[in-house]
Amino acid sequence: MAVNVQQVTRQAIGAGRFAVEIYATRAQNIYHGLIKGDPLSQLHLAVGRADPHAVYERMRGLGPVLPTRLGMSARRVTRCANRFCVAGRSV
Repeated sequence: MAVNVQQVTRQAIGAGRFAVEIYATRAQNIYHGLIKGDPLSQLHLAVGRADPHAVYERMRGLGPVLPTRLGMSARRVTRCANRFCVAGRSV
């Protein structure tokens, strides 16, 4: 079972691409969340993890359908969510 240099090189390149993709996604979330003020990106950051209810409150103020940074839309489901949540806790 000899491992040749080409296999090791391919695996190292694959791991490097994976790491670059992770850090690029993180940088995009930071840019869109902190600079542009995108609430969906803020949920991935420390701001959203520390107080997600404040982010969701801002999202409620923006309307029932929110544009995302990918050009799609995010929809809040309030009727169904209100049945299962009481005072910010799952029932």
